[in-house]
Order: sequence, then structure tokens, then C-alpha cells
Amino acid sequence: MTPRQAPNASRTASGASPAVASAAVQAPSPAVAPAAVHASPLAVASAAVNASPPDLLRVAKRMVWFKEPVETLRDPVLFLCHVMTYGTVADIAATREHFSDDLMREALRLAHPGIFDARSWTYWHIVLDVQPVPPLPTRRLPE
Repeated sequence: MTPRQAPNASRTASGASPAVASAAVQAPSPAVAPAAVHASPLAVASAAVNASPPDLLRVAKRMVWFKEPVETLRDPVLFLCHVMTYGTVADIAATREHFSDDLMREALRLAHPGIFDARSWTYWHIVLDVQPVPPLPTRRLPE
């Protein structure tokens, strides 16, 4: 086995590493669901997203390269903001199969500073019918 093959040697049959394959986020049980009614829609989404769909894992890996895909999907605000800023048409289509427009609006509302550019910020507010378009999120430095 060459050093080049070593990272892929521990992959499962589906192509995911054992850590990714075993760390799939489980949907909340019906007993948990009523308590989640008062939670943020994105908190519910991060608990309910099944991280095993290969299309979402691929998008998460491309969009947030500095984190493991499963970890990225556990932070839907970070994931959705990156997709809305840097995603291709295919990335956006795959993401919209799993996340509703309401969740995308919530991600815009909670967006981390420094991810969106002005063009993407304006575009997604128009596409998701969030008017008027607020200013881009900014970092607040301590005085």
C-alpha cells in the first residue's frame, strides 16, 4: 500500500470513512419531537438531518473543507451560508432537496459574519423573499 492509498484504505463500501459512516445524525424520536416544537427550526434540522445521503456529504465536504462533512451538517447555519455563497447549481439543488426555504431564511437571519459577499447576500434575500435586504453581518470587535 502506497502513502497515497493509505487515506482511502479505511473507507467503507459506500466510500465514506468509518468515522463518517458511524457518525450519522439520527432523526429525533417521536417522544422528543413535541419538545422540539419550541426550538429553532435550524436546531431541529441539525438534529433531524440524516447525514448519510451521499449528495449532502459531498456538498458539505466541498463547501466547508476545514471540517468533516458530518460535523459541517451538524451546524446548518454554517453549511447553508457556505452553500448559498460558494455553491454550484448542483450543490444548491442537492441542498434544497434536504433543507426547506424556511430553514434557508433562518440561516440568512443567523448568518455568521464574513461568509457572504454582497452579491450572494442580496441574491438569496430576493430568491427567498426576505425584504428589505438587511446589511451584511459584521464582526464586532471589542473596544
